[in-house]
Amino acid sequence: MSTKTTTDFSQLNGWEKRNSSWKTKLSYASGAFAIEMVSNAFGGLYFLFYETELHLGPAFLVAANILFAIWNAVNDPLLGWISEKKRPFWKKWGKRGLWLAISIPPMFLAYALVFNVPKVLWTNDWLMFIWLFFMLCMADTFYSIFYVHWMSTFPEKFRNDKTKRSANSFRLYLAIGGVILGNIIPLLLYDFDSPESYGNMAWVVCGIGALSGVAVIYGTRQSPRRKAMEMELEAKQDPFWGHLKLGLKTRSYVAYLCFYLGSKIWDLFVMGTLPYYTKYVLGLDPDDMIPLLVLFIVGQLIAVPVWTWVSKKKGFRMTMILAGFTQTLCTLPIIFTTDLTLLIIFMFIAGFGNGAMWTMLAPVFSEALDELSLKTGKRDSGVFVGINTFFGRFIIIAFTLVTTWVHVATNFDNKALQGTDTQPASALTGIKILLVLVPVVGLAIA
Repeated sequence: MSTKTTTDFSQLNGWEKRNSSWKTKLSYASGAFAIEMVSNAFGGLYFLFYETELHLGPAFLVAANILFAIWNAVNDPLLGWISEKKRPFWKKWGKRGLWLAISIPPMFLAYALVFNVPKVLWTNDWLMFIWLFFMLCMADTFYSIFYVHWMSTFPEKFRNDKTKRSANSFRLYLAIGGVILGNIIPLLLYDFDSPESYGNMAWVVCGIGALSGVAVIYGTRQSPRRKAMEMELEAKQDPFWGHLKLGLKTRSYVAYLCFYLGSKIWDLFVMGTLPYYTKYVLGLDPDDMIPLLVLFIVGQLIAVPVWTWVSKKKGFRMTMILAGFTQTLCTLPIIFTTDLTLLIIFMFIAGFGNGAMWTMLAPVFSEALDELSLKTGKRDSGVFVGINTFFGRFIIIAFTLVTTWVHVATNFDNKALQGTDTQPASALTGIKILLVLVPVVGLAIA
């Protein structure tokens, strides 16, 4: 509940013009660039790195990822809840500013160290397991702090459909820019069967990501009015589990959560399996994936204005439903060929479907938060962002368990070198299943 106050907040500057300016939108959107660049560069690549480059045993790899996901299932919503608790520094920095500033350096450092394993650990599975688990936890803890406060800023700064659509367009295009560099730069810097090259790649990616992360601070600063309202009105904090229960009783939020999880399934399985597909099914080098990813991203870019226009006619939620079916149907053709030319065409089609989901996630979440704020009397955005990632981390467990199970069941050889004839036929079939069938079924169910 909120405390009563006699303060006339309308007399304080709400930064209406500043919040609707292109500078604020561009600065805010740079957070999407930083997040997407790192997420796409490292997403499923660390799994390939530890499994096929450092040859970490499957039991250790599964254990590290499951423990990491469990840590995050607790860590993410807890950080979201903690972030909503009133602090003295809110008066100067606002609710979001200081958290964002302190999270950036350690987040990118930890991500880089995931791929820079000391050579003395390479022959000891236990020590590699500890290194992987610790660095993943460190990276994602600071990522959660950054993401919770960055994502929570969107519905607080952009208050009507027009500004939401405009800010979302900035966010989408910079996010796609992050996807482009996050996918292409690593391919130019690492080589299959060369563990050291992955470490060099990680330093470059994290350096670029850190610079764009710093740029987000201007666009997430809170107005004097917002700071005063948070200091005076939000004196009592409701229990975290109360927020979770409320969210699961709110249809708009549950609908968003289902689509969010479906999108995560698609992203993690497709992008996490694509390097395996390139190395063993196609027998190509990492940089040979560039045409595939470029056309995929072009499809995403074309999708943004198309689905933004559709949302004006159908509304955000109905457009998201159409987007989900579109992405499901657009992914299926990839399984039917290994011809590089056809794959490039199919990846373009899949990119258009993926761009549809991207376009709608933020506006639908913002609408859900609007409905939740009417029920609670205040905007606890950080808590619900934390709840999103709470459920999202179970997708990491699913990816780890399903991928490892398929690899074991299909006799995948994690010490095999690059080439189309180094894996048994059953393992190649397993890679195709992970690349297409699993994400399609997961997204369709969601």
